[in-house]
Amino acid sequence: MTITISSGKSPRSYVDFPWLRWHEGFKLESRRHVDIDYWDQFLVLAEDGTSAQVYYPLDEYPELVFEFSKLTRVEDVLKFANKFGFIGFEYRHSGDASGESVSDWLLESAKIKETLEIWFATENKDRSFLRKVVRWDEQVVWAVNHQKIKVPIAWRGPGSVVFEKWKQGDLIAPARFYIQEQVNAGLSGTFSIRLSTTSSGEMAQHLSPVDLLSALWLQISQILTGQKKIRPCDVCGRQMDISENRSHKRVHDACSLRRRMAKYRKSLGSG
Repeated sequence: MTITISSGKSPRSYVDFPWLRWHEGFKLESRRHVDIDYWDQFLVLAEDGTSAQVYYPLDEYPELVFEFSKLTRVEDVLKFANKFGFIGFEYRHSGDASGESVSDWLLESAKIKETLEIWFATENKDRSFLRKVVRWDEQVVWAVNHQKIKVPIAWRGPGSVVFEKWKQGDLIAPARFYIQEQVNAGLSGTFSIRLSTTSSGEMAQHLSPVDLLSALWLQISQILTGQKKIRPCDVCGRQMDISENRSHKRVHDACSLRRRMAKYRKSLGSG
């Protein structure tokens, strides 16, 4: 296997989170899922001994979590994998062949989409949306998840500190607590402690994701805690990261270029 390193990255980026993407891409194979006894589509490398490139998802694709949240079909999963590689699931099957379940990918995508949608609803105080998610009764506060299953968030009783703090019928606080626990589950056990050398030559300790899926949950946690600043692009409507840009930036660079080129072509046609 041949591995190359993408150019233009600082030593700090190498330590933060390197990941692999495969030049020859992936193919789909039907296999029996080892955790749940049914046949599923699995992503496997298109060729044995294929060549790979090291890249840095958190540096190069600050809005990657939004792209992942849009996966709904097998074709979407294959396209994403061909561009960004495995996400970190790995199972062993008959013939000792490894791969990642498409169903597992789509489930994680649905969880992440749900978390982002609820977060934006709490930020916008969209109570119409939140009423579909949060349900109260006298003893329990429930969340209706992306699978339309009622999940208990908090309940009245000994040690129910959270329940007692909430005002009856409140939608915002329970919704935030629910997505907080979703993100905690996504982050749990998926980071390693690493040492890196600072620009002054000293060693520093930090946490690094162990796979691409944990990096995606990290991006969500950065959004929820305000470490990552986002806003929708005025042109395409997709979310864009403005954390390291001026706060009044309103358009993706690529969208701005396309808009300028469209105006230029229009001016040529009218000349």
